[in-house]
Amino acid sequence: MNTEAKTTSSGSDGPRGSTLRHHEGLVWIAVLGGIPAWLFHLVFEAAMVEYTCTHPGWKWTLHAATVVTVVATLAGVVVCADLLRAGGRASRWSEDDDGSAAGRTRFLGALGLIVGTTNVALILLEGSYVIFVNRCG
Repeated sequence: MNTEAKTTSSGSDGPRGSTLRHHEGLVWIAVLGGIPAWLFHLVFEAAMVEYTCTHPGWKWTLHAATVVTVVATLAGVVVCADLLRAGGRASRWSEDDDGSAAGRTRFLGALGLIVGTTNVALILLEGSYVIFVNRCG
């Protein structure tokens, strides 16, 4: 692994003199972690809907799944926002294409923000069905 990539994500001096506190594994979990959180929420809600019709006392698990997956996804969004800030500001669009550590950090931060906020919206939309749709009709 080259030194530039190591400094960007391992916790030593990062791009533009800022200090990143994120390990590479944490960065990838933050960028892409919203996808499995959304998938878990989708499958869990679909699996539990019939059970909660026959056992209404378990309806709280549907709300809990929504809260847990949104919080997990938002934690990744916060890390990605930190990555975007740590990458500094590009003075021109082509700076993101130059392969520098700052450009890669900005790209991963922006990608994670897009993926994370999209997944939060999907989770909240699915979670709203529990409140507004009578699934036991």
